[in-house]
Amino acid sequence: MQKTILLFFLLLISPIVCSQDFNYFFKTISNDSVNLFSFASLPIEDGYFVVGPYTTNTQSGIYLQKLDEDGNSDWAIKLDEQSVDNPPSMNTGSLLIPFGDNFLLAYNKRTENNSTDIGMIQFDSEGEILWQTKYGDERKQNPHILLGTKDGGFIVGGYESYVSGITPFQYWTMYVVKADSLGNQQWEQRYTLDEGNSSLTVDIIETLDGGYLLGGYGHLEEDFAGAYQQEAYVVKIDSLGSAEWERNYGTLEWDDSGVNVYQYPDSTYLLYGSEGARESMFNYLMFRHIDQEGNTLEENTYEEWYTTGTWRLFPLEDGGFLGFANHRLKKNAPVRPRMMRFTPYCRDTLWTKVIDYLPEEENLGIRDVDQTNDGGFIITGFRTSPFPQFGWVLKVDSLGNGCFEFGCDSSTITHIEEIPQSEQKRFSLYPNPTQGEVTVQFYSLFEGSEGDVREALKSLSRSIGKSELVVRDVAGRVLKKKNLSDLDYKSFENFCSLSTSDLEAGIYFVHWQTSEGKSLGVEKLVVY
Repeated sequence: MQKTILLFFLLLISPIVCSQDFNYFFKTISNDSVNLFSFASLPIEDGYFVVGPYTTNTQSGIYLQKLDEDGNSDWAIKLDEQSVDNPPSMNTGSLLIPFGDNFLLAYNKRTENNSTDIGMIQFDSEGEILWQTKYGDERKQNPHILLGTKDGGFIVGGYESYVSGITPFQYWTMYVVKADSLGNQQWEQRYTLDEGNSSLTVDIIETLDGGYLLGGYGHLEEDFAGAYQQEAYVVKIDSLGSAEWERNYGTLEWDDSGVNVYQYPDSTYLLYGSEGARESMFNYLMFRHIDQEGNTLEENTYEEWYTTGTWRLFPLEDGGFLGFANHRLKKNAPVRPRMMRFTPYCRDTLWTKVIDYLPEEENLGIRDVDQTNDGGFIITGFRTSPFPQFGWVLKVDSLGNGCFEFGCDSSTITHIEEIPQSEQKRFSLYPNPTQGEVTVQFYSLFEGSEGDVREALKSLSRSIGKSELVVRDVAGRVLKKKNLSDLDYKSFENFCSLSTSDLEAGIYFVHWQTSEGKSLGVEKLVVY
């Protein structure tokens, strides 16, 4: 089945159902002090591939792991290795696809000037790299969706960010690259709903007429004060990337998320995403059936859902769909999944299933889902709370039944030996996890008597001059910086405080670096 939909945040947990003909497993991916995240998975002939970023105190990169049909690790390798100062990352699932007899991966490849390009790697069933390349310029390009095309090539879409205006502000525009089977770029195009405002590609399908349909979202300016509304944004392009038509969907009262797209055999389309009232905690699932020119034929909204991101549909043989989406009973409640069986055109439902029996504190961040050869699903993500964090891979059947306790099957911990252990800590963060202020203590560089430490601190002060703390999210984006020039080395003060009140709950990485960008260490920080 063609993989057409983007990542989402989804938690899929359900009671164990005994079966002799179906493999259930729940595997965790860890390597002691190395941070491993599983962002994409793919069923293959004799098992599964799992891909994600990793980071240590001294290096970062993208790893590939091969699992057998029972979820046990056969091997793991590094596909890309970079310094900790320029870590690669991944935004979504749907960036790992079969490509002929081989496989193709797209990811964020960070450049030396702290920009990002779209990195692309083709590898075979043994993880041997056949070719790799990158796309982009001095701006920042990031992939969100990768699709193999009927001509043997591929198309990748996401966004390009740039800074503009008298008061510098970062904008996004849809960015799409088409390449041949060897990765040679054939064309690139940019699309935006409203000039001077942001737009982003969420999904791409190849249409029956040989062109493509792009789904996403864009911002429309509402007034002279610069306020904007977010609307679903769809662009129909031909095989060379020229826009044939574009449409936006939404109202002044609602913000629409980026939409995923699907084409019916009669050449009409289904758009689906979520929408929510402004300043409201609620987001509802939205369906829109449109004709070949983008005109709305009918629309439907399921208002009993509270969703927290994009979601996913799988087409079924009877013309209906099986959907997965995040669900919360109230604001700040744990994320729970809902599975819903839709009729054709998503006009109605046959059944729904809310999976809501986990401990109150459990949250598992899901990044990718794909249908397996036996009709089930493989789900990939990483645990965000409670501490500690780790990657995981879950196998369930078509009704969401599976094995849902860590340790419920054998060999649940996968150690990736090829990725080296972190070096000795250069600094520590406490409390970690935290809800507010965290203390940063610099200690592992300074061992010995107090006098020796004092001299080491003075030497460090002279050698590095000003240093700083840089906080990045799991995608590598810089969220905040703290200059350490006020640290009083003379009075033997080797700690400082760092506020997290402006950070949302999630996983972050705190980098200690010189003013020239040389890394002095990195530690993971959890905000809840």
